[in-house]
Amino acid sequence: MGKLLKALTVFILLLSIGALVLGTFNFSKREVLIGRTHSLETKISQIALTLEEKEPVFEGVVAPRVELDIDEVSARQLMTPSTGNFWTSYNDNLEVVGTPRMNLGGEAAKQQLRTYYLLDAEGKVVKDFQGRPRTDGEGTMEELLNKVLENAENQLARLNATRVQLVKVREELEKVIGLLNEQKQLRRGNLRTISELEKKIGELEAEILSLNSDIKRLEREKMELEDVVKSRDQTIAQKDEEIVSLSVEVERLNNIIAKMGPADGTGGARLSSGEGGEVALTPGTKGEVISVNPEWAYVIIKLTPEAVAEITASEQFTPIELHVYRDSPEGSKIVTRLRLKNPPTADGIAIADNVYGWEQTPVQAGDDVVY
Repeated sequence: MGKLLKALTVFILLLSIGALVLGTFNFSKREVLIGRTHSLETKISQIALTLEEKEPVFEGVVAPRVELDIDEVSARQLMTPSTGNFWTSYNDNLEVVGTPRMNLGGEAAKQQLRTYYLLDAEGKVVKDFQGRPRTDGEGTMEELLNKVLENAENQLARLNATRVQLVKVREELEKVIGLLNEQKQLRRGNLRTISELEKKIGELEAEILSLNSDIKRLEREKMELEDVVKSRDQTIAQKDEEIVSLSVEVERLNNIIAKMGPADGTGGARLSSGEGGEVALTPGTKGEVISVNPEWAYVIIKLTPEAVAEITASEQFTPIELHVYRDSPEGSKIVTRLRLKNPPTADGIAIADNVYGWEQTPVQAGDDVVY
């Protein structure tokens, strides 16, 4: 009996040692399981925050889309050009941002993550028909994990749909970029043409300005010529008047000349011309010029009665040379020299030649005749 007790004691001791070893080993495993479960719970909560709670729905008002004009560019005006159908397959829901995310940070969600078995209303484990504890159903960890998996799969599907949509957008963008580059090339050519045309227009405008300037100049010259013509017409009219006046003067001088004929008792001069010596006159003013004929270079003078008496004192007339003076602000100056070739009339009218080479300035009516 004592031996049996000793054997049992030793066996129990060995079992206790084995239990202690297994307990120590299981304790370390327990710590690992607890830490891993806690880490998984935390990471699942964090991952859930990156998942959308439900399918995003675009609830805004879609603005009218600008359709791509697919007709060729030409000078023909199109009121309603043909357009593409890019927007018919475009999903506006993919643009929705800020949708609600899953939140497993609450106490209820944390408690559900820790519930592995399905519990009834009394908190007892629900078993299936085979008597095994159920791990699925409402309120279990599997339900919550299935919801996370479903949302992750839905979000992955939306991500793939977005990628497909991006491919379509890229293809459409490449097509638009190609059209834009083509139109930019055309626009560059058009701008070069426009630049050349603007340069040509500038040259034509400069030419127009030059022509307008020439036109204005010609109009001024025309007006000046018209003024000259008008002035000449006035001068011609004035000359015509002078001709008429000179005609009257010529007629008057002819009458004077007729009166200055030979002294034959018919009313002519009392003296006849001769080649005697020069008549000596007293110095001084002998008369004034009353008329000038530059074409024939003769001058008609009006002699004073004293000069007439001195010239006609001799029976034989001798040519007499007289000087013509004119008063000016600088003083009296000689104008020319006259040669009296015929005796004067009774009233002192005489005709004299303008001596060649003596004229300093044209003779005018009113000049003084001096000896």
